[in-house]
This record gives sequence, structure tokens and C-alpha cells, in this order.
Amino acid sequence: MERMEEYMIMEETAALVPQYDSYGRLGTIVYELYNTYKVEQSPKEIIQQSCRYYGSTYEGKVHAAKHILGIRQMVPPFVKRFGSTSFQHVLLTAIDAYGLHHPTSR
Repeated sequence: MERMEEYMIMEETAALVPQYDSYGRLGTIVYELYNTYKVEQSPKEIIQQSCRYYGSTYEGKVHAAKHILGIRQMVPPFVKRFGSTSFQHVLLTAIDAYGLHHPTSR
């Protein structure tokens, strides 16, 4: 597993899993479609940095998620990925990650 100091969320990013090292420092195991990385940043730091890079804020993503999902606690921030992935797909992926059910199709 390759080690990295920083990571930017991209289309290949599948999951950010928190993991503490032997000194109690929070880092992240990043799963991409074909690679896995151990990153020194926490999952929240990765999300915040990626939001800024793509022209948004972490707080803005959480606020949007609260509005879309109608929930107030344990709200997953949605990071829009560029490329062919639609916002709806990213939203449903994040919902799956939090163990919620897909909304009924319209």
C-alpha cells in the first residue's frame, strides 16, 4: 500500500476510511477503483481540501446534504466529482455509505 502525505478526491475515489496509527494519529485509508493508499490526513481534512480545490466548502456541502436529505445529524458531506459521474450518482453512493435507503425514483 502506497503512503501519501496528502490526497485529493477524484473520480476514481471509492471510499475514505479513518484509521489511527500506532501513535494515535488519525489518518485515512483511501480506496480507489484500482488502488489503495494510506494517507496522513484525516478523512475530514481530505474532504475539506478537496472541497476548496473544486471551489466549494465543507460547510456548504453539509448544508446542501441537510437540505436534500432532510436530516440534521450525522449528515454526509457530498463532494461533486468531475467527469461523467452525475451528482445523483454521488448522492446515492454517499447514502449507501451511511446505510440509508435509496429514495424512490420519480
